Amino acid sequence: MAEHQNIVRDQDPLWRPLAGVAVEEEDRLRAFEARVRNPLRHVDHIGLGCRDAETTRHFYEDILGMPLVLATVLNDPYAGGNNQEYCHFFFEVGNGTFLAFFDHPRAFTQDDFGARSAFLHHIAIEVADDAIVQEFRRRLEEAGVATRYTDHGVYHSLYFADPDGLNLEITCKPASNAEFVEKSRKVVREIFNGWVAKRSCYRRLSQDEA
Repeated sequence: MAEHQNIVRDQDPLWRPLAGVAVEEEDRLRAFEARVRNPLRHVDHIGLGCRDAETTRHFYEDILGMPLVLATVLNDPYAGGNNQEYCHFFFEVGNGTFLAFFDHPRAFTQDDFGARSAFLHHIAIEVADDAIVQEFRRRLEEAGVATRYTDHGVYHSLYFADPDGLNLEITCKPASNAEFVEKSRKVVREIFNGWVAKRSCYRRLSQDEA
């Protein structure tokens, strides 16, 4: 990947809390059983707003290659009988998950759109390998879309935004990801509870400063 410029690598912080963690067969069995028992199978769709249906279609279908598979025009039942129509349309990801958009001319204002912090929200879509990540990088940059590629060690991620400022990510998982996830699962409560305790301290400090 030497030919790609502006690559950020931050794999060390992800692995640091997992030093010395050993995963046993019983840990793997416990994780498998928990997944089998979970009645929530997968995300069916994520509902999102947009400013213009055709602009959104072009971005997701023509640039990202996600097929438009469903569209319906409906009346808004909460509009007080004012016959406010909107279009609800769906793009499909390979596992049957959908990104479902609402083009509702009267439901949104300009303040609802635009760039927002990726810490607030972003949608990550997985692909098979890094070559596909880089192919999406090429497509997006040819279309004038700014991208940022980061090698997290256990994830390779391409970050960008759609025409309405929605933060998106194309990601792949190298072989090291499986070990990372197994170890993370084993100590997740310890790490999470440690953060919750620390967060309480941050909250108290913020209140004192106010």
